[in-house]
Amino acid sequence: MADLADHLIALAWELEKQKKKGDALREACVRRSVSTAYYGIFHALLQALTDQIVGPGHSLDEDYAKIYRFPDHGQMLNCLLAVRDSEATKEIAATFKTLNEWRQKADYDPRPFQIGDAELDTLMEDAFWTVANIRALDPQQRLAIIAALLAKRR
Repeated sequence: MADLADHLIALAWELEKQKKKGDALREACVRRSVSTAYYGIFHALLQALTDQIVGPGHSLDEDYAKIYRFPDHGQMLNCLLAVRDSEATKEIAATFKTLNEWRQKADYDPRPFQIGDAELDTLMEDAFWTVANIRALDPQQRLAIIAALLAKRR
């Protein structure tokens, strides 16, 4: 069943296709494509981690929504970089970090958005596979990420 992460990744691919048209909206579509791909990964993480805590099938519950909204972008990045216990979590962390950096440029930098077509294609493919890798995390890997999010730094 398709969910928000799937829809965001599909939309990112559709926006990415606009780069080939060469019209005046190209830069806006490319910016939105990068940002939307990042949010696809972010929401896949939120869903996987919340499902681990509450269980799947509870996304309409108020408590599910509270837990889903708990991590912010910086917290998520920091905990992913801290939890590097497998190749899967290392790859997820690397792609999340890269796409977050590109998203910051896409969303907030007023200068012309400089990204080559090949690099954009790679970002889109990486986002797609990262969502799949997030869904394939085993319960122990998900719990390690949750623990990193909840751990108080002393």
